[in-house]
Amino acid sequence: MDTDTVVVFARLPDTTLSFAGKLVYCSTSADSAVLITANGVITQWYRNGVALPGATRNRLRVTGSGSYYAEVKNEEGCVLKHNLLHS
Repeated sequence: MDTDTVVVFARLPDTTLSFAGKLVYCSTSADSAVLITANGVITQWYRNGVALPGATRNRLRVTGSGSYYAEVKNEEGCVLKHNLLHS
């Protein structure tokens, strides 16, 4: 009986997350924070553990206090979650 060996490498999503803007700002001002995931991943943003409807672009303008994170998925379907900001 012949035996073949198959080696599988999972390509994890790029979890590069960044932040632009002010860490602290007054919610009544025009200032804000922008959260950014890498290009080329499918993104879903969450606030306080709840998916934000329609928040699937790689940039999210933070409009309220809370705990934010992004779930990112690559084209192979690998998914990772990353906590990014507590405001």
